[in-house]
Amino acid sequence: MGIISLISGLLLLCTLSQSILRHNHTPEQIHLAPGSEPDSMTVSWVTYLKASQSLAKFRLADGVGRYVTTVGKQKNFSYDKNRFYTHYVTLRKLAPNTLYSYKVGSEDGWSEVYTFKSLPRPGSVDSFKVCIFGDLAAGKRGIITPFLIQAARTRQFDLIIHAGDIAYNFYSGKTGNFFLNDLQEVFAQIPYIIAIGNHEREKDHAFHNVKHRFKMPNSMDGSNQFYSVDIGPVHFVAASTELYQYKENAAQANQQYKWLSNDLKGFQQSYDAENADPQLKKLAQNILAIPASSSRVERLFSKICF
Repeated sequence: MGIISLISGLLLLCTLSQSILRHNHTPEQIHLAPGSEPDSMTVSWVTYLKASQSLAKFRLADGVGRYVTTVGKQKNFSYDKNRFYTHYVTLRKLAPNTLYSYKVGSEDGWSEVYTFKSLPRPGSVDSFKVCIFGDLAAGKRGIITPFLIQAARTRQFDLIIHAGDIAYNFYSGKTGNFFLNDLQEVFAQIPYIIAIGNHEREKDHAFHNVKHRFKMPNSMDGSNQFYSVDIGPVHFVAASTELYQYKENAAQANQQYKWLSNDLKGFQQSYDAENADPQLKKLAQNILAIPASSSRVERLFSKICF
């Protein structure tokens, strides 16, 4: 009896160990973002143990056709006792305005299946709805979270812009974990792009969590702080005024200034060449998302905003 009990106990321990191991390989904090190519979408997630691979399987949401498997990358992220692996996979050759289903993970553990709608092609006149907010906290303090979840379930919008203060404050990443899990149902189904607020700045004046948790389209320096993306008839631009507050960020601030000047000039020239509708140009001008403000920074950006 004692030997049988011991064997049963060991089997139970092994089963529990395997369960815990698989749980730590299970993807969480899943979120989508437009890809750098017009027909692509990037999905990012986190695991607490290194996975054998970073995989995404996707197909048309109507179930027609086999899953396409795409391989991505994973990186080890460690900051102030917050340690995990971030995964990034880009889904390519997507038809515009089309529903797809997908799951992410590896043979170590898979997510549930989610559905998303691909975005309109750049330059098209297809309409789409954008949800824009800032300063959204985690947990009970995120008072609009239930409304966002319900709106995502009924597909009331096609794109989300979070204009700074993600989780209101990442607090070295701990609150960020709760926030991205609380809203996983939303961000795993609706593409989610960000701009930087003052609460994304960390104690060393860097932005580690923003850099490693997200994958924004066309982020030239990989920091996710300044980038642009064309969706349908709109040219979206995200820029960070936080880079102009501290001398530690001077080099990156200068890089952003040059990039933004060239981006806006190039955008204006392309629209002038196409004889774009003036109202469309005005809409695009007003999209510039800069979540922080100061008179010095406002003067700086007024020089290059057409």
